[in-house]
Amino acid sequence: VRKKPSHAQTWQHFNKRRIQEDQKRIYQIERENKKLMERLAAIQRGPATVDCWNEHFQRR
Repeated sequence: VRKKPSHAQTWQHFNKRRIQEDQKRIYQIERENKKLMERLAAIQRGPATVDCWNEHFQRR
């Protein structure tokens, strides 16, 4: 009966390429989120303007 644990082979548990792809994807998502947050901040700081005009509606 063996009393020692089997040797841990981390290369079987972790796929380096997959981890790198996940890191790239997360970085891209974070970058896009930062751009969106900057755009939202610019909209909130800017003057209040109407961004949708109804051409068929006329005031009387």
